[in-house]
Amino acid sequence: MSLAAPRDPHEAPSVDEQPKARVREGYDRIATAYLAARPLAGADVALLADVRRALPPGAPVLDAGCGAGVPVTRNLAATGFRLTALDFSPVQLDLARSLGVEASFVQGDLAALPFADHSFAAVVSYYAVIHVPRAEHAAVFGEVYRVLRHTRSGTVVPRRRRPPRGPRPREL
Repeated sequence: MSLAAPRDPHEAPSVDEQPKARVREGYDRIATAYLAARPLAGADVALLADVRRALPPGAPVLDAGCGAGVPVTRNLAATGFRLTALDFSPVQLDLARSLGVEASFVQGDLAALPFADHSFAAVVSYYAVIHVPRAEHAAVFGEVYRVLRHTRSGTVVPRRRRPPRGPRPREL
């Protein structure tokens, strides 16, 4: 495995990096306001309850796209799981740390998770994949599969508030 040379910070980002940079910069700007608008309710509460029932105490869990760590990371950490919280936005991660959320924080990209194979008993990702360019969705789910411990069951639950636009998703 070779490591690519770091990109010159004075160069313009590649076309592939531009949408990601816009998302990261946007979340950096709205971090505090976004935190105030993220209550945990309804179906989200039920899904987290399913995660809690399915895993033993102390299980390693990745919150992929954790934002400020509230409400999901904080909720799962409070129930005894070992949380790793990954986000693209350094400002969101700093906010999570300042709120006292108990987790290991990592800045990273959902399409290139910086973790060893089979590192986690579960991966949760609330409202994060929608911000990844569609062309990278297969890479994101491939990475989630790679870092999950392979057990006999697993669930991906896409949650939409409105019907999807464009072509229907293909099976991975």
